[in-house]
Amino acid sequence: MGEKTNLQFLRPPTYFECKRILKRLRRFQGLIAHKEMYAIDMQFAPPIEELLPNVPKQSSNRYIDREINRLIPLVGSYLYMSGIPTEITAEWTKYDKNMEEKIIERKYDLVGHYFELLHQGSGQPHELLRNALEQAIGYYEMRKERAFIELFNPLTWVALVLRAPNYVRDRAGLTNEKTNSTIEKIFFWSMRILFGIILLFIAAKLGISISRDDVLKWIK
Repeated sequence: MGEKTNLQFLRPPTYFECKRILKRLRRFQGLIAHKEMYAIDMQFAPPIEELLPNVPKQSSNRYIDREINRLIPLVGSYLYMSGIPTEITAEWTKYDKNMEEKIIERKYDLVGHYFELLHQGSGQPHELLRNALEQAIGYYEMRKERAFIELFNPLTWVALVLRAPNYVRDRAGLTNEKTNSTIEKIFFWSMRILFGIILLFIAAKLGISISRDDVLKWIK
């Protein structure tokens, strides 16, 4: 799969991100269950019609491989971001022309090299992958519960607003310091105006008189 870049979250995943991640992890889990047909996995796997709607059952094997391939990069990233190791070292015996035995070692990624490991005839990689996926699902389930509580925390929304300039800058591909400084100035001026409007609204509700000049002085 190659060397992975640092994809770890700069912040914990949100509630809705966790829901999306869990849906993909469980779909991947179900697809490999139908691919390998181990009884222990099949008893918990969703029906193939649910995983591959509108696909004829006789053609499902071809589509299973396609969908697994599409999910491999995402699933590998999700396990990496949750800190769950997926690298293993496999050994096999090779004989040279003199029939001398030689032990060959190679590193594999349980997710990235899924199809390669599948054809090695050992059930150990499958068991390791199953355990890694269960650990990842447990991690994101716990994070989803915590993130749901954070939805009702005002500080969470304040943090989202404060991160807005970085989001706008990154989405627009603006990276030079001059541009960043301009965006930050616009953002903070917008925030001052917004809070000025909120202040006027609260004052009106409380029957407090605040002159427009006072608000303009605060904004400046």
